[in-house]
Amino acid sequence: MKIVSPGNTVDIIKKYNLKLSKKYGQNFLIDENVLQKIIRAGELTGEDLVLEVGSGIGTLTQALVAESKKVVALEIDDHLIPVLKDYLKDYENLHLIHGDVLRVDLRRMLPSLGDKKKWKVISNLPYNITTPLIMKLLTDRDLFSLMVLMVQREVGERITASPGGKEYGAVTVLIEMFASAEILFKVSPRVFIPPPEVESVVVRLKVREQPLHPILEEEVFCQVVRGSFQHRRKSLLNSLEASLKMNRQRLKTLIIQAGIDPARRGETLTAGEFANLSNIIYNNSKDI
Repeated sequence: MKIVSPGNTVDIIKKYNLKLSKKYGQNFLIDENVLQKIIRAGELTGEDLVLEVGSGIGTLTQALVAESKKVVALEIDDHLIPVLKDYLKDYENLHLIHGDVLRVDLRRMLPSLGDKKKWKVISNLPYNITTPLIMKLLTDRDLFSLMVLMVQREVGERITASPGGKEYGAVTVLIEMFASAEILFKVSPRVFIPPPEVESVVVRLKVREQPLHPILEEEVFCQVVRGSFQHRRKSLLNSLEASLKMNRQRLKTLIIQAGIDPARRGETLTAGEFANLSNIIYNNSKDI
């Protein structure tokens, strides 16, 4: 039985007496066309290893196992594990894990379940953990080649924003440095049960083999980027002084050395400017 339909989804919810959780962002996809667009965006072959986060009742999972060599499906909700076990029990290439993805050691788990190939992440992400999850995935990015993620429209716009706009932030810069990102298509609330209160988009991140710009120390780069956006209305100098706890005059000298006006705001800097600045700070500071 194909799970992806309004009738089958409602039947499963009733059969298992599911109480859908806003905490876990449980909105189940019921549109076959949208489902297939996600699968095509993943550029799947029969040899791919796929990680899915937030399997729900198995709508996307069912489509993934049909197109992949192996699927690791992570689901945190106790009440959904029986559903997944019942409806997907015939798929030998499915490895179901009951757990919290933010607590799981992916670097240890995934290599133990597959060969040396890189994994693809294809998921309708729980919206309440979207940003920390993407950051976690990018921290372990050497495990992955591609990510196809359904996220809130506002998050998608932040991921793909340009410098100077209100959507542009630390997440934008960090993702741009380590992956190329694009919004593929919008997804209406009407194709879910229950309909979410927000519009969604599907984004595709292609993980870079090397950072977009050379960085000497990734931790310092991330500190500089995050610190620059902690106080969006403050100048770059004031924001970094507060976050890095460096001597003001020394920091000002380093920002000028990077060719940046200390009075600029962090939201106007490109990823390349952040990389250059973080490299100069790393080379000239023992404070971080």
